[in-house]
Amino acid sequence: MKIRVIINPMAGGGRGKREFPTLLAKIKSLWPSTDCFLSSDPQGALDLAFRAQSEGYNCLVVAGGDGTVHALLPALVDSSLILGLIPLGGANDLARHWGIPLDLHGALEVLGKGKPRAVDVIETGSGTYIAGAGGIGFDVAVIERASQWRQYWKGLFPFFPAVVLEFFRYRLPWISVSAGDWQ
Repeated sequence: MKIRVIINPMAGGGRGKREFPTLLAKIKSLWPSTDCFLSSDPQGALDLAFRAQSEGYNCLVVAGGDGTVHALLPALVDSSLILGLIPLGGANDLARHWGIPLDLHGALEVLGKGKPRAVDVIETGSGTYIAGAGGIGFDVAVIERASQWRQYWKGLFPFFPAVVLEFFRYRLPWISVSAGDWQ
């Protein structure tokens, strides 16, 4: 199997950069011929992912958070590349949803022994993709509020006060949803 690893150095408040030497050593010990790259920005990572596809790679391993995975989805949708995930982000919702351990050793073990499976991907009206699950309404308001505080607090902590605050402030918007020929 031909594997390319793309590591987001900014994931988890710089965790990707801090863990890079350890991650690189562990990956190379398991799969010596693996190509590993630190991505400089989302577009650079996406370019690496598209090149992996054209260069005959079977598996693209993303070491980062949900944002990193979402940035690379255009290269994965309608391709034969298998996605592997090493969760390094703040919340790691996709890893939790997909049952991937949040610790480095556990995630690498799943990569080595796991079996590929299909996941849901949503294409938005703007042409971007969402993996796992999408939301509208209250949950999005909480995420937006928590995102403002993530520069001060890491991990899941910002979501707790965001839920409380939005509980008292949130007002239902008018929402229109369409898919295919129904609305």
